[in-house]
Amino acid sequence: QDGWHTLTHLDGRFWRTFGALLLRPGHLTAEYFAGRRQRYLPPVRLYLVLSVLFFSLAGPGSPPTAGPVSATPPPGGAVEVEVGRCELRLGIGGLDGALQRGCQRVLQGDSRALSAALRDNIPRMMFVFLPLLAAAMLLLYWRPRRLYLEHLVFGLHNHAALFLAFITLIVGFSVIAT
Repeated sequence: QDGWHTLTHLDGRFWRTFGALLLRPGHLTAEYFAGRRQRYLPPVRLYLVLSVLFFSLAGPGSPPTAGPVSATPPPGGAVEVEVGRCELRLGIGGLDGALQRGCQRVLQGDSRALSAALRDNIPRMMFVFLPLLAAAMLLLYWRPRRLYLEHLVFGLHNHAALFLAFITLIVGFSVIAT
């Protein structure tokens, strides 16, 4: 319990941080590096609290949070879906074949399994993505090291903002559904 209290201690910093995170996450990073750190929650604590909250709301077995999503194809690619026919071309190596097979399975009635697998794995993918991003940035910002830290903190703030946006959507859809 002491660990949870340390992570989630609610004071004025909590509300100030969430306001900045919702409206201007880049400003939050700028404030951090301008030395005004005491006014806001530390980036790692913010990321951990929001990720745990997001995982608890969007974990396995939770209801889907949105209906069908339509996306525009990337430049040079074409997406065409008809009943009984699916043709996907993105022009990215061997990805086209995998997309074609997945699309055919969805058209044959396996869409519930696909959406359940996606819903169950998104929290894990987002949690694993940040360390992978940090490792890739370490290679890109080898010198000067200061740039690495700035980009890492900005990444933490952006991921926390995404978690907060997803939490807001989940809660909003839950309220609408009831």
